Amino acid sequence: MKFKNYRRKYEYYFSSKKRLGSYCKIDRIGIEGGKYNIDEYISLNRKLSRSFDLIIFDFLVKYTWLTEKFMYNGNLRRENQCIFYDRSFGMFLRNYASFDCGLIRKKGFTFFGKIVPYLFELFPFFYEGDPFKEKKRYKYPYKHMGLGCLYVVVHMDERLDLLKYGDKKKMSYAEFVDYVINYINCYNTDVENKYTMVLDSWTSMHVVKNSDRKIKQNQNV
Repeated sequence: MKFKNYRRKYEYYFSSKKRLGSYCKIDRIGIEGGKYNIDEYISLNRKLSRSFDLIIFDFLVKYTWLTEKFMYNGNLRRENQCIFYDRSFGMFLRNYASFDCGLIRKKGFTFFGKIVPYLFELFPFFYEGDPFKEKKRYKYPYKHMGLGCLYVVVHMDERLDLLKYGDKKKMSYAEFVDYVINYINCYNTDVENKYTMVLDSWTSMHVVKNSDRKIKQNQNV
């Protein structure tokens, strides 16, 4: 699907001045203790968020690389998807690396699993290189798009184009979500009814394909 930069047809929601004025007036924000002014407080939060994105992304790159390289009895785990090799790898980590891989794979941490597919799109050379020796080659590619933005569009065919555009325009997370909402509504009207933005209390905001939702609904019947 070719990416199209739709003109705004739908109102801003998460980044709207009206909404900010109702729930988050900047002149009403204070910091306990008075050690930081509002600009310093904003800067600290931005730096912390950025460090989170870089640290988690670097971890996922290296963890996934090690996971995909695991062999047992001369057989490559990623080419032999079965419970035996998964169990061998799990036992290896728990006993020799003192790490519970369930922290990454279990239901409560599916966010991390949603980021992993990006690695093979962003780094086509993923298996051939070595992130432990070639850090710059596996560097996080976005300056303004955080991992939360990647999660929003992970199921969309146009995800890399949307992220590239959002990064180019230096969008915040709220601005990017509003841009995506406008995009999917315009696309659904202009081309086909393909996407839905999911907003619930159990997950972060993200777009799903309507065809995938139907499959899940049928499976639950």
